Amino acid sequence: MPSSVNKTIQTELLAITAIAANNQQISSVLDVSTVLAATIFIDHAPDSATAPTKGTEYRIEASEKSSGNDTWRPIVSLVTGIVAANLKTVSGTLSAGAVAVTHTAAGTYVQDDIVFFKNSTIGNSEWGRLVSIGSTTTETLADGLTNAQTSSQIINKCEQFVVPVDCTAIKRIRVVVNNKYQAGTTIAIVARIAAITADSIG
Repeated sequence: MPSSVNKTIQTELLAITAIAANNQQISSVLDVSTVLAATIFIDHAPDSATAPTKGTEYRIEASEKSSGNDTWRPIVSLVTGIVAANLKTVSGTLSAGAVAVTHTAAGTYVQDDIVFFKNSTIGNSEWGRLVSIGSTTTETLADGLTNAQTSSQIINKCEQFVVPVDCTAIKRIRVVVNNKYQAGTTIAIVARIAAITADSIG
């Protein structure tokens, strides 16, 4: 039995990326040939107030080979919802660390909504969770913002997934963001994908 487990935070497989409607984005490939297990973290946000007829598919794929593209096979498929999102613009600047959210027009956010703050600098965007609703233009976040948000959009109907993957008999893994799922009408989205791996030592 190993005496300890080494956990490695990988570089994000897909940094925060805007993906147009009816397009596909493939993450970077993670070599897991010496890895026992990995956990995949997926953050999803709609980028439109239009309800899609099909959700976005996040397809985790594995390969038994160390190279080549003809051996990718799906091991997990996750499909997001099709309810229209609410998009509003935050009032002025919300400082880093702030939990109070205000926006310029009345919204229909609800408690426990996962929301996305879309910054004009996409890398400074972030996800959060609403824990209370004060009025039609004010909400409270569970945790303080990581980045200041100036005139950013606040978007609800976001989703987050955490998927454990047994890597003991896998060479590589990747995630396909299929935003043209089943040829349905999709909308623009924003996605981020990361992974933590575990290797036994000792």
